[in-house]
Amino acid sequence: MTMSLWRCRGGSLMRHPHTRQVLMDMEQAVNMAFENGVNRGGFWNGMWRRQSIAELEHQYELKVELPGIPKDKINVERLGDQLKIFAEDKGADSLSRFEQVYNLPESADLAKIKANSADGVLTVRIPKTETHIESSKPVNVKVE
Repeated sequence: MTMSLWRCRGGSLMRHPHTRQVLMDMEQAVNMAFENGVNRGGFWNGMWRRQSIAELEHQYELKVELPGIPKDKINVERLGDQLKIFAEDKGADSLSRFEQVYNLPESADLAKIKANSADGVLTVRIPKTETHIESSKPVNVKVE
C-alpha cells in the first residue's frame, strides 16, 4: 500500500524543487516502514516496545520489554500522579532508547511502587490503596 501524503493541487509548498524532494523522500521512508513491518528491520525498528498493563486484585502491573538494556541503565521515577520510565544504552554501533510517561490511577499507593528487571522485561508493581495520597515531589524507584 502506497499512500501520498504530499500531493497538493497548486500548493506553494510543492513548487520549490528542494522541498518537494525532501517531502518525497520522507513519504518513501514512511511507506518503506509500513511495507517492511515494525520488527523486520524497517524504518521504525527498535522504536516501539511491547508493553502491557494489568489490573490485579491488590495491585497494578506494568510490563515493558527492554531487551539488551541492563537494569542500571533503566530509570523509573514517580512525578506526582505519573510514572516515568527512561532507559538508554549506547553500544559501539547502536543505541537502544525508551521513554514513556504513564498516568497513575487514584487508587495507586504511590509510596510502595516496586520495579524489577529480568530477562529483558521491566516489571513495575503498583499496589492499590483505599486512600489517595497526592505528592508532587519526584521520587526515584529503585530497579531491582
